[in-house]
Amino acid sequence: FIREQSASEFQCIVISLKEQFYSRADALVGIYPEPGDCITSHCLALDLNQFDERENIANT
Repeated sequence: FIREQSASEFQCIVISLKEQFYSRADALVGIYPEPGDCITSHCLALDLNQFDERENIANT
C-alpha cells in the first residue's frame, strides 16, 4: 500500500522497527522526552542521503 500510494506524491509517517521500512528511507526522525519539572519532547532528524549506500552493503 505505501509503495503504491507514494508513487503519486503521497506522504505518510510510518512507525516501525522493521528493516524493510527504514532501509529504504531517505530520512529518519526520532522523538524523545526530556524529563524535568515539565516534560518536553525533542525531535531529531537524520538525512540518510549523505551516507554512501555501497559502504553499508560492504559492511554487512
